[in-house]
Amino acid sequence: MEEHNAHHHDLLKTDDSPGSWLREHSLVLSLMAAAAVVIIYKGWLVSSIGLVALGLGFVIFVHELGHFLAAKFCDVYVETFSIGFGPSFPLCSHKWGETTYKIGVIPLGGYVKMLGEGAEGDEQEDDPRSYKNKTVGQRMLIISAGVIMNLIFAVLGFMVIYMGPGRDRMAGVIGVVDPGSPAWQAGLRSGARLVRVGQKENPYFDQLRPAVALSGSGDRVPLSYELPDTHKVVETSLLPKFEGQRVGLKLIGVGPAQTTKLVGLPSLKQPPFVNGSAASRATPPLEHEETIVATTDPANPTGPLLDLPPDPRQPGSDQRDFFALHRRLVELAGQPVTVRVRTPAGTTRESVIPPSFARNYGLIMRMGPVTATRSGSAAEKVVRTKSDGDTGDVIERVEVKTDKGILRFTNSRAAAATPGVEERPLDPLRLPLELAQWAATAKEPKDVNIRVLRREGHQERSKVDLTIPWDDSWRFDREDTLSSRSPLAVSGLGLTYRVESVVEDVIKDSVADRAGIKTGDVFTGIRLYTDAELKSSKLIDLAQDEWAYAWHLMTENANPTRVDLSVKRGSAAQPDITLNAPEDTTWPITERGFGFGSDNRHLKADGPGQAVAMGASDVLDTMKNVYLSLLRMVDGGISFLKNANGPISIAQTSYMVASESAPQFVLLLCVLSVNLAVLNFLPIPVLDGGHMVFLLYEKLVGRPVPELIRTSATFAGMALLLSLMACVVVLDVIKVFFKS
Repeated sequence: MEEHNAHHHDLLKTDDSPGSWLREHSLVLSLMAAAAVVIIYKGWLVSSIGLVALGLGFVIFVHELGHFLAAKFCDVYVETFSIGFGPSFPLCSHKWGETTYKIGVIPLGGYVKMLGEGAEGDEQEDDPRSYKNKTVGQRMLIISAGVIMNLIFAVLGFMVIYMGPGRDRMAGVIGVVDPGSPAWQAGLRSGARLVRVGQKENPYFDQLRPAVALSGSGDRVPLSYELPDTHKVVETSLLPKFEGQRVGLKLIGVGPAQTTKLVGLPSLKQPPFVNGSAASRATPPLEHEETIVATTDPANPTGPLLDLPPDPRQPGSDQRDFFALHRRLVELAGQPVTVRVRTPAGTTRESVIPPSFARNYGLIMRMGPVTATRSGSAAEKVVRTKSDGDTGDVIERVEVKTDKGILRFTNSRAAAATPGVEERPLDPLRLPLELAQWAATAKEPKDVNIRVLRREGHQERSKVDLTIPWDDSWRFDREDTLSSRSPLAVSGLGLTYRVESVVEDVIKDSVADRAGIKTGDVFTGIRLYTDAELKSSKLIDLAQDEWAYAWHLMTENANPTRVDLSVKRGSAAQPDITLNAPEDTTWPITERGFGFGSDNRHLKADGPGQAVAMGASDVLDTMKNVYLSLLRMVDGGISFLKNANGPISIAQTSYMVASESAPQFVLLLCVLSVNLAVLNFLPIPVLDGGHMVFLLYEKLVGRPVPELIRTSATFAGMALLLSLMACVVVLDVIKVFFKS
């Protein structure tokens, strides 16, 4: 007690001088100022920030508590118990008994300082309570106790959730397929239920992504799925594709399923629809937590509303079939749709959603090469795709038969001179719609005649005529752009092609023509304005063959009222060009901007035993994913720059989850606890795993690791960790302050 009072007296004496106090705590004040800047810049709530700090601090506390309790159990003298590194916060360092407890200003971990540790360890060789004088087994227990405590905490946390409110996991249902992706090429259909992924039976969707992203180089992922209509189980295997430019992961090109429930984030003032979309103009307006239960009947648009059927993928629930809703929206594209919604109170009401149309800027972009064909399609047999050894066919002309004769799409600027032939511009963005509209009324056989430009070896491209039958069975499959590298699909033909960011032609007197855009201009970036207040996104860079992605952003994602384009003409950059275009009522869009909720399965344990089993399973899955993620970052299967998260990103994610719900925050802390356990047990000197390696050597050889080797390895490990920490902090700053 006297020692504590003396220490407190010294602290008071130091604080008597404002200058000395500022010098002593300059690092603390600098960190607090930096944190305040981030909080103000991001507009974070102080209450959520406090919850995040307590949660992350508790995970670290649990880890260090494991070391502390094990050391006390083995009768080791513990000098310091610290949460965080560096000097302590003011009035956050106290000595109780023989141990000093403190909170350091650098919240990147913590430590337990024991007698006999470190370079001064030789000075306490005769002290029986020295860490060095304990048996190898006791030291192994002390070193591993932090990891063990983190894993126990994670299991208990999962157990509490499963015994209490339960946990939602994304249903193992394919909601959307990315054009040209491995899944698209294999013929995977939206609405299919996953039966098996790898060795995991009846997986949830959130178990699919790690199975794909963490697969080895060149490894195919076994996949079984049940078709939605016939219930036939199809077995296949997919070779994931590395998406390095913006994602840095291996993907197969699928997205999760949704429900007909409308979901927004009231706390963030986010409505259950995309601002500026058709859904945002619903009359009366759509509200949070409402569920669409009936719609206009496509077969009788002026008649009574038609109920949506129950979701066959979740028998016994009151969930409606989202894919039936999507089918109706396809059939009613270009027409107003009346929906009946069920409110959270259980009542129903109706709302009218206007049609959605693309904005016609008067641009015809350059057709790129065919990039993929669907397995088993007629196109697969006759079309050459872009690959390492082939430049890929480029579509030059498309012809189909109609009741009036021939409908021809061509990039020729010459006027049609053939009787009975209606000639239209070959617009790569509009072609999928125009062919689908033709197929909806055409008579059998629905053959599509295509002229492609094909290069043989080093020769000039030659013209090759192909005939591909149209396949109506893909009309209602849900395809969407999930990547900046996604091409555009003509589903009925079973092929995809790139659309280049190069202007092929400008329609006379169009918006683009009046803005001064010229043939041959290259668009290198795009900025979208998505609401009446003209709030813009950051500039999105575009590669020369990424206009399909830009078009996705300009239509189905936001339907912006204004678009700014960065233009390159020849070798010179031009001033940005602004385009404002009205909606084109001849260009209907299926998507209307609804904010649909995720299709989840609610998991809740029947008792403590099942809760422990479920929690342990989640911990094991998380451990496996963390280890595989680290391995893939080493071998290049995952981009470190794109996917490494440091303390700022973790805090930001924790803040968002903490603002959402307490159970979700507890789940996040469980995952972070497992991550901390795994990372701490890596065989790197200065980490627990590195100490364990030294102890294993001592156990097997019968003597400690030579001091020179231990010291050199420790310095090397410290240099590695500091370098990695500096790198992830820089990446975090870029993500927080510069990411759009």
